[in-house]
Amino acid sequence: MLNIPAQSIDVQVGRRNLLSGRPAQKVRLQMGAETLQVKARPAEFAAQEWLVANKLDLSESWSQLPDQIRLGES
Repeated sequence: MLNIPAQSIDVQVGRRNLLSGRPAQKVRLQMGAETLQVKARPAEFAAQEWLVANKLDLSESWSQLPDQIRLGES
């Protein structure tokens, strides 16, 4: 079992507007704790690293371009 603790990160969205002096928006992103079931490494597997997958793809997608998202939007 793999326990991933809750995470939070503070990010700055957009840029400071030089004409109006309005600063970029600050946003806190939060993720709750997650628990993953992980298979044990087989005894005959010699390497230290063990990833239970034939293939792993990680991706992200945005409903809008990140610099167009406003504080409070989801």
